[in-house]
Parts: sequence; structure tokens; C-alpha cells
Amino acid sequence: MNKNNGGISIVVIIILFLVAGVGATVWYKKPKAVDYYKKHQVEMERVHSECLNNPAELHNNGDCINSQEAKLQLIWEQGKKNSSSVMDAINKGF
Repeated sequence: MNKNNGGISIVVIIILFLVAGVGATVWYKKPKAVDYYKKHQVEMERVHSECLNNPAELHNNGDCINSQEAKLQLIWEQGKKNSSSVMDAINKGF
């Protein structure tokens, strides 16, 4: 009976876990921040469009979430600017 088989099996398992862990870190892509997308609106629109085209696969994707949030914030900020312009016009009597 060979007692080294158990030791070798454990070493092989450890190596496989290490390789799998390194592979996972190499393939992980950190999503871009909401502020990034607000400053890079062409890329925001491209990513948002891709996400809308494949929602089943990409609905939890960080870039999809952040590009959508950036778009919503930009719309909200634009709306606030427009509403203050309207209020200024009303206050001035048109």
C-alpha cells in the first residue's frame, strides 16, 4: 500500500484551486463608476444599448447597472435645470 497517494492528491487539489482562483481574478472586470459614465456619455450610451439588447444575460452586470444609473442621473439633473428655467420665467412673468 502506497501512503503517498493521499499526499499527492491533496497537492493536486490545492494546485487546481489555485489555478481556478487565478483564472477567476484574471477574468473579473471591475465595472466603471457612475461618474465615469456621466463624463463619457458616448460610451455610456453604447453600454446601455448593449445591456438593453440582452437583459436576460446582462441585467446584473455592473457596467449595465452603472451606465443606467448615470443616464438616469443625467436626465434628473437636466430636468432640474429645465424646471428652474421654467420657474425663473414664471417668476419674471414670462
